[in-house]
Amino acid sequence: MSKLLKLVEHLESIPQKERHANIVGALVILCRSVEEGTASLKDIASAARNASTIIGRDELAAVKSAIGKTVRPARKLRKAIERRPEEALSPRADEVMTIVNEQVRSSKKALNDKWRVFVDGTKRDYGALASVGREARLTGAANLAFALQAFETATNALPTTAVSAQKVRDRLDGLKGAVRDLGLEGDVGVFMVAAAEGRADPQDLFKPSVKAFLDSRPEVWRLLKIKL
Repeated sequence: MSKLLKLVEHLESIPQKERHANIVGALVILCRSVEEGTASLKDIASAARNASTIIGRDELAAVKSAIGKTVRPARKLRKAIERRPEEALSPRADEVMTIVNEQVRSSKKALNDKWRVFVDGTKRDYGALASVGREARLTGAANLAFALQAFETATNALPTTAVSAQKVRDRLDGLKGAVRDLGLEGDVGVFMVAAAEGRADPQDLFKPSVKAFLDSRPEVWRLLKIKL
């Protein structure tokens, strides 16, 4: 039982409790708001932690900072009410809970937006290469298309658990493996596999076959993650 709920029980046990009715009512409402807000924050923090293992901590730094800013005023309010229950009736209590609820909504939206940028970008980039494989009738084209579909299914929602995050990482590895098996040959094949894995050498861009391939397929440029 939380300290606030214990405080409610204590106030209700005091004689002449009608004097405390307003405080008790405010505390009950506040307890519910705090519990709901805490549950939401835990869900967001868990999702952010798992998503960061996929898209990187730097990408979600702002979201984590916003979560921290949400927790601090709520803790201060709780401590103030524990010292002086009448604080539950103060305008400050309403103000803090409004801020907390707004921060919960904005943090959730920011996290979802970051996730969608990552998912949509990955689908777009590998989809461009899948189109190349399909049009060129490469041996691994169907496998890349299947891997792309598996990735899309795994990323429909934020990974809220370590298991779901691992599933997304496995699907990303599946995409990279499908690029390796796509059937691109020679310098182009070596370069595109390295690019999909984020370790391509920028010097390879000057090789005639690589340059010709990229010039004829500008949509594939987005996939490139050149090692500088």
